[in-house]
Amino acid sequence: MKRLLLLILSVILYCSASAQQFIKTFDEDYGVAVRVLPTNDNGWVIFTMDSMKLTKFNNCGVPLWSKQYFIPNSQQGLYDFIKTSDDGFALLTRMAAPSLHPNFAIHVALVTKIDAQGNLIWSKSYEDPTSDYTQYPYTMNEDLQGNLVVFCGTGYHIASNPAYNMILKVDAHGILLAHRCYDFGGIWGGAIVTSDNGVLIRTGSTFIKTDNAGNIQWTSSFAPSGNYFAPVEVADGYIFTGYKTTSNSTSFFKISKQGNLMWGGRKETSFTGMPNLVKKNNVNFAAVFVNGVIEFDKDLNVMERMSFNSGTGLFCRSLCYLNDNTSVLAGLQSSGLFYAKLNN
Repeated sequence: MKRLLLLILSVILYCSASAQQFIKTFDEDYGVAVRVLPTNDNGWVIFTMDSMKLTKFNNCGVPLWSKQYFIPNSQQGLYDFIKTSDDGFALLTRMAAPSLHPNFAIHVALVTKIDAQGNLIWSKSYEDPTSDYTQYPYTMNEDLQGNLVVFCGTGYHIASNPAYNMILKVDAHGILLAHRCYDFGGIWGGAIVTSDNGVLIRTGSTFIKTDNAGNIQWTSSFAPSGNYFAPVEVADGYIFTGYKTTSNSTSFFKISKQGNLMWGGRKETSFTGMPNLVKKNNVNFAAVFVNGVIEFDKDLNVMERMSFNSGTGLFCRSLCYLNDNTSVLAGLQSSGLFYAKLNN
């Protein structure tokens, strides 16, 4: 009995200490595309697109379980992986599909739903049998009704036909609800579900704002910015990044909820690289650079900064915020993967 009490006490002390800031390594080759996401129990999961592996961690950073997936016909690569409102997850990849032209192959979006315990529920593709679209899936979000909203750059195999942007909306059971194309060019980009339950698409330097039914509310275009990641929404607008190749520096732009350019145009920074943006709340967001994370407010004031020396061999890839606003960072290190719990 005494031994059991000592064991319980040591676990409690370990978790108490681990609940503070830490950096841990995970000695397994996970691949390059890493995604960290929060769970409802204030823990998190780490998913890697390369190895199709999902690992669950508790709030102390202790691995609880790990599962690897084989999805028939799925092409692995850098697509998207999100948390859903039922505490499960959804994976976006793509797969080959039959073509109307036998000499050409096409690819279409493939969505896979996973529950909170890591079990695969369903996996469905969304080809259009009446057309010959090749879909290049980029981002996936969940709307306020629990539907999955997939953004694709898409086009025909016949060069004379135009390229389109496509939004696919499917329900929690994988049933296709909507399939909308927008003729603003098929260049890569990303989309987010907005606070009014519409969608904001970024395709190159063009923005398309739709309502929940997919009807266009406005479009805006700006000078090429050389970085086409999805924007983040803050209280008074949307913030997105640009990349100045001549100086290797990152710039930021902001547009209003009506699509008008704010800040007088580009805001230059001295930060280098092409960061992914992660929303924290209606005011603050984080930019995840290879060598660290910077948290900004909606006016681009630096609120907090965390960086790794290049000699550490740590390369940041993904960030999430837990229920208590603690941030968890994941990325690559020399022997596989690292993850870090930061302050709030």
